[in-house]
Amino acid sequence: GDKSLEIATADCYIAIPAAIEVDSSKTSDPYISEGSSIDFLTTNASRILYDKDGNAVAYWTRSPNKDQASYVWLVGTTGSLSGFNVPTSDYAIRIMFSI
Repeated sequence: GDKSLEIATADCYIAIPAAIEVDSSKTSDPYISEGSSIDFLTTNASRILYDKDGNAVAYWTRSPNKDQASYVWLVGTTGSLSGFNVPTSDYAIRIMFSI
């Protein structure tokens, strides 16, 4: 502010969650390079995302499925991880803010 030339930095970030962040069983490459498991997303029930009307919605992760060409991982309406989804499908996006 006030025309300051100083730059402040922080380790905060905004991101779409990776497969390993929502499912700690993704322990192979490349998933282990995308982060670590988020403590409060350890069960299917805790991973469910609800829309404004209270309906469970599926949402994308930022992780491609390394074993299937052209597929991406997402969290389904039951909170389970699914790796057989084409990127052109219409799903929600869960934004994660880490401070």
